[in-house]
Order: sequence, then structure tokens, then C-alpha cells
Amino acid sequence: MATYFIGDLHLSPPSASAGSPDPVIAQFEQFCSACATDADALYILGDLFEVWIGDDAGLGPYHTVIDTLNNLTFPVFVLHGNRDFLLDKAFCQASDAQRLADPAPITCAGQKILLSHGDQLCTDDVDYQRGRALFMQAEWRSNFLSQSIELRAQQAAALRDQSASASSKKSVEIMDVNDDAVVTLLEQSQLLTLVHGHTHRPGRHEHATQQGQATRWVVGSWQEDAEILRWDDSGPQLIKLADYLKQ
Repeated sequence: MATYFIGDLHLSPPSASAGSPDPVIAQFEQFCSACATDADALYILGDLFEVWIGDDAGLGPYHTVIDTLNNLTFPVFVLHGNRDFLLDKAFCQASDAQRLADPAPITCAGQKILLSHGDQLCTDDVDYQRGRALFMQAEWRSNFLSQSIELRAQQAAALRDQSASASSKKSVEIMDVNDDAVVTLLEQSQLLTLVHGHTHRPGRHEHATQQGQATRWVVGSWQEDAEILRWDDSGPQLIKLADYLKQ
């Protein structure tokens, strides 16, 4: 048996793809079918969806994804991402997925590890962190969700455009995690393994902490050359999604 970690799928509904299904949704369905043969759990580390402006707006357009999750016979856990931080109870009930706080300590193959979406670790990007702090406020969320779906969609589109424009002017390094922030998080948790997404830079990294040498695994975006993390009794392994689906 194995535990799977994925993130940053950024799924779009058909209406956002000129009436055609998002091809990544088909990949996701294929992945779920493949991992069902040996999975004991699936962890989605944020940004399952490109945008989520409330459960009332998302359940219909994304019903095929939600049905796929609901039909799985093993537990599914979801972390909020910066694109879908408004995922709430109705989504969890419809998909039979469990939300986790960020960061989330779990036990995998007998080892305690820490999960995160990862954006909170990008502390060099001060402007991003300022916006993130605003969106995490309960008052902002309440005010946003009180508006009509149409107004929310317009605001979300404007925010995405602003984000894309700002990101185009920033270096890759600024938008990556800060090593000191990683070490601080690991030392606070007293754990030696961190798995996250967000940066779209899959890989394995080593960090020296007070409790010993720590390992950080990063899963990749499905909009690029996606990599997933598969963890069984022999340990963790990053695998290219395309290679996994060929097995």
C-alpha cells in the first residue's frame, strides 16, 4: 500500500475552457483510477482548483471532479491553497474529503511528517504575504461570500489578473520558499520531513535544523511537468505524472 501526495492541479471548469473539458480533469480521473489499486490515502496539498469563490458557486461546475473524489474507496484529505482557500463544508460533504489545517502533522508509513500548501513559507514575497494575510481574515471572507456569485467571479478574475501581472515582474527566487522560514516551521513542529506544493518547483531539499537533518519534498504543478509523491514502506519517491500513468 502507498500514500499519495499531489497538489497544484489548478483545475478549470468547462466554461473556462471554451466549452471543452479541462484536459487536466481527465488526467486527474485517470490518476484516481490508477492509484486506487494500492492507495491507503490521498493528500491534496492545495490549489486543486484554479479558482473557488465559494461552495455554492463551485459544486455544480466541478461536479465531475467531486464525484470522482466521492467514489474513491480510501480517505482523501485536502489542504487549502491560495486559489481555493474558500473550500468549505459543503465541498467536503459532497466529495467525502476531509479538510486539514495548514500546517498539518500526519503519520505516513510509520513516520511523522508535516504537510503544507507552502505559500506561507514564501516570506521574501512581501506583497504576496500582505494579500494572503487579508484573505485569511474571517471578516474579509464573510464580506466576499455575502456578495452574488457574479460579483465574486468578477473580483476573483481581477485578483488573478493582478497576481499574474505582479508575478511577471518578480524573480523566481522571490516567489520560492525562504530557507529560514522552512527551518523555523520544522523546528516549531519538531519534525524532520515537510511535504508541500505551491512553488511549482518539484524536488527534494535538505535543511539543517536543531533536531537534525530535515528533508523537504515539493510536488509539481499539473499545468506543467507534474510530479507526484508516492510513499510506501520503502520510503518516498517523486514520480512524473506522465510516467506513473503509463505503468
